[in-house]
Amino acid sequence: MNRVVPSYILQQYEQNILQGQITGYILRFCTVATYNIKGVRLKQRRQVIDRMEATFTEAYERMLSLIRNAGGLLFQYEGNCIHALLPESTPVLIAALLARINHTIGAINSYASPHHGMPNVIRLAVGFGTLSWRIFENPLQFEYVFWSPQLDILRENPGQPNQPYYSPQALNRLGWELDARPGKLAELPPFPQLPDTPERKRLGKQHGHHFIHSRFHRLNPAADVRHSVCCCLSLDEPPDGPLEPTIQALELLAVIYDAFLAAIYVRHKRLHAILLFDFPHNKVNKMQRACRLALEAATRHKARAACCTGYIFSMAAGKDLWKATFFPGEAITRAQKLLELARPGEALADHKLRNQQHNSFIFTPLKREQAASGAAPRAYRLGMLPGQLLTGQPLCMIGREKETALLHSRIRDGLAASSPQAMVVHGAAGVGKSRLAREALRAFETPRRQVYLLACRPDSPVPLDIVTQLLRASLGLLEDEAPAQAVQRFREAWQKRTRGSSLGQDCEAALASLLNLSWDGSPWRGIAPEARLPRQQQAWLDYLRWLCAKSPVLIFIDDVQWLDPLSRQFLELLWQHGVRPLFLLATARTEKGRLPAELAHGKEGLESLALGSLNSSASRKLYLNLLGLPRLPREAFSAFHACAGGNPFNAEQLAAYLLENKLLSPHGEIAQEGLEAAAGGIDEVISRRIARLSKKVQESVRGASVLGFRFNVVLLSHMLEGNPIQQLGKAGGRKIWQDADELFYIFSHSLLQKAVYASIREKELKKLHLAAAEAMETVFEQALKEHSAEIARHFKAAGELKKAAHYYEMAADYFWDRMLLAKIEECMLLAAELSCQAWGGDSPEHIERLFHLALLYHYMHRMDDAEPLYLKVVEARTRQLGPRSPRLSPYLNNLGRFYKDTGRYEQAEKLLRRSLNIEKRPGPSSNVADRMNNLASLYSLMDRPDKAEEMLRAALEMMESLFPDGHWFTAVCAGNLGSVLLRQGRLEEAEPLLKQAIDGHTLHYGENHSQTAHYLFSLARLRARQGDTNTARELLTRVLSIWENTFGKDYPRCKNVREELDKLS
Repeated sequence: MNRVVPSYILQQYEQNILQGQITGYILRFCTVATYNIKGVRLKQRRQVIDRMEATFTEAYERMLSLIRNAGGLLFQYEGNCIHALLPESTPVLIAALLARINHTIGAINSYASPHHGMPNVIRLAVGFGTLSWRIFENPLQFEYVFWSPQLDILRENPGQPNQPYYSPQALNRLGWELDARPGKLAELPPFPQLPDTPERKRLGKQHGHHFIHSRFHRLNPAADVRHSVCCCLSLDEPPDGPLEPTIQALELLAVIYDAFLAAIYVRHKRLHAILLFDFPHNKVNKMQRACRLALEAATRHKARAACCTGYIFSMAAGKDLWKATFFPGEAITRAQKLLELARPGEALADHKLRNQQHNSFIFTPLKREQAASGAAPRAYRLGMLPGQLLTGQPLCMIGREKETALLHSRIRDGLAASSPQAMVVHGAAGVGKSRLAREALRAFETPRRQVYLLACRPDSPVPLDIVTQLLRASLGLLEDEAPAQAVQRFREAWQKRTRGSSLGQDCEAALASLLNLSWDGSPWRGIAPEARLPRQQQAWLDYLRWLCAKSPVLIFIDDVQWLDPLSRQFLELLWQHGVRPLFLLATARTEKGRLPAELAHGKEGLESLALGSLNSSASRKLYLNLLGLPRLPREAFSAFHACAGGNPFNAEQLAAYLLENKLLSPHGEIAQEGLEAAAGGIDEVISRRIARLSKKVQESVRGASVLGFRFNVVLLSHMLEGNPIQQLGKAGGRKIWQDADELFYIFSHSLLQKAVYASIREKELKKLHLAAAEAMETVFEQALKEHSAEIARHFKAAGELKKAAHYYEMAADYFWDRMLLAKIEECMLLAAELSCQAWGGDSPEHIERLFHLALLYHYMHRMDDAEPLYLKVVEARTRQLGPRSPRLSPYLNNLGRFYKDTGRYEQAEKLLRRSLNIEKRPGPSSNVADRMNNLASLYSLMDRPDKAEEMLRAALEMMESLFPDGHWFTAVCAGNLGSVLLRQGRLEEAEPLLKQAIDGHTLHYGENHSQTAHYLFSLARLRARQGDTNTARELLTRVLSIWENTFGKDYPRCKNVREELDKLS
């Protein structure tokens, strides 16, 4: 869909000019009420609509052609009216143009005469003066307004069919020239326009999209006539004042109540808005939604509001930059007339709306003196029934004005600071931290700033969860897409987002790996596991620097007390490297009024804001707004406050319970059942709310609580073995949760999710966790590894310990690929514990998991932790398998390696030889070569180079015999043998072996792999000893570059390279 946005406005926006003035002749075209199709047969209705579309299209395109050729512009739509502006020129030329426009209008009106089935359609009013204009960059959609006293004069005098109205100012300019007849028109000096080049059309469409909500970007509805509802609003705010928050509030109301914000304009220095229901989507409860919107605008924003029902004709006309969607109709005309009767803070409705909604709202006839104008429709003052809630939107600003002002100030100052800044809003659960922070951020959500809303998960924190959330948000990606589709979407989004940037393929591949994405030819596949984290951190740093260079970045993190350590590490990198302009706003739940220790220590640029419960006065105001009452009796207030205690979440839950169950009288007295629930505390209130839901809705709520605070709808449907969309809607209507995006819903508060979860009985809870785990196995069949930790958690809670152990082992393998050692250890410990419970402490399954844990501790150089596990594993497996079993080899080999690395060479040699002898029994194999390589490493440490050389030559010969086409371990053996010979000074023998190792690693891992660099380093030292210092320096520089890019400049081996370079200088 398209709104009327002048190319002049788009051009000014491109030049970063957001307000100004323009002088010329103002033309106002108005249509009368459109054809009423009530009673027309269905078969004939389409013919009538097509005839109306043809008439309006011809009228628009004829007028457009004249105005466009004269260098004019269309600039504002107001219901049944549209405006044009002609450039100032000689009276003769303007009069001739107006004469031609009048002639065209006469022809169109004649064509649309009653015998064609339509009334006369167009009236014209002409004025002259200076128009002021202004652009508002709001996050939901941009707005622009024009205003001038001339516009108000034309609105009061719309003209008659075939008889235009001319304002005194226009008559003074044109004089007797109005008698001119249409003739050949000289060219007028045009206003600045966007030329219709392909590039300008693309830019115009791109910027034009800012002026309409994203819900409507791809819609192109056919012409139609519907019985709809129009809501017109008027606010007593001057157009040159601070209107952004007001316009933003109107846009938000349109989104909340699913209305189309058709126009915003200024009349008599007041801001007006036209909102339509049923366009472009035909949805239920349009009259009720319109009434609620009008009441909320009147109550909360002190607006004048008017709602009317009637037929509205919708159609699109024009093309490219001149294409627009129009909505002429009687409902708009009637609502605009009714609005003239309304007072500030008053919502009015017509008799048709009253006839339809008299059971849902209060309709009070307007006093005769107020409705004295005979031209106005019969009017009723609209009111809420006692206890009705206006919307489900949180009243987060009540009692928080000072805190909001402080947040606004800190954010503005932070974005202008010379280093990244942060602020943590902390307080007890339910006091409104998240809502306050989000509301404060609304003022900064413009296309010239990037705002990312992230949230830590209270159930089982995922490593780098916040980092991946930000990446997805910045690239517009969804979570849990099929792997192939996810890779395609990522690569397309990356190319579109970073076009023209210096971010290369390595950065793309590293960031994709954070999202568990990879593709054929990706440079990431050649990165060693131990090198991946530093590469990811550097890519993250480069990407955030680039984002901040484009425009200021605001990051909001909800519930930062659950932030995983690795995400914290990535965020701290931004502070360490001074990435700016950047502001981080976070919320944290405090225990006994204290921040978590990791957030409390004083960091540069970090401030905190403590948020407590509302005071008595603010609490009363909140309760009244929630209950929809003008006053609350003392006893009711005492009972309400005793339960809620100034906590907004508690207040909302109690209010919802009282209203849902009609436990509140029109005068505010609370029924006995409500008093008992309030006395039982907030847990009792939530429990009763859930108990009142239907059985199916309760099943959905309980199932969702098991999935977590944020849950996948597809998973829930598999758990319940049916489509839960109806239950989702009903629970959403009770404000239990809301939709986050296409795939996910979130509970309205984590306290609500926890309260529901705690209410489930143990036996049912196990069944639900089992259903959740099995649903995940089905839904995530193609990505089990990625979700294995979560699946394991559900199997564990379901008592399925064997399957839980299996999935924790899989999760450890998944985290190994990402080199997240803390998570690997956590999952391995859980797998070992659960395998012990499931199979027994001496079972092979448990012993195998202890072995994996020992290998991890060995890799992490935690030798004191590894040794007892190795000993227990070898003892148990020897007893279970027998001392001569070939299956003992891996356990003996790794214990031997452990002894080698801890300096116990004699014990190591015995175990490594024993493992070698076991592997030799079946014949030559890569395992035999591996054991020889391990023994060679031991002999090198024991300063027995002859034995090391013997083992490595045998291993290399065996690998070349087994794998004549090459193998990665052949390169390892060649490189290790070359290094042994190099240490002995046998340079000529070492050189071909080191080159073989480099070629093999380059083939299998890439020329920039860390292991390739290891052998390049040995070759550089060889060249230095040969006296070829230039080649040695080139090789060392290459090695240093690889290791610095892989591990960072502080990597210990980088220091060794620098020392070698110093020796050569």
